[in-house]
Amino acid sequence: MITLPIAMMENPETGKAYFWEILIPGSICGAIVGFATQRYGRGAGEPAASAGGAAR
Repeated sequence: MITLPIAMMENPETGKAYFWEILIPGSICGAIVGFATQRYGRGAGEPAASAGGAAR
């Protein structure tokens, strides 16, 4: 919603709005990141991996 006014702006030289050229790549990127987070992300109860390497 924050970038909607920017996406709806028209190019002063061509008079064309680049709404779809901005929306489609952002949606695809968001879908990929969301899928990867849901599929490969840590669960809420799982501890983070330690930086030292050895589990205690």
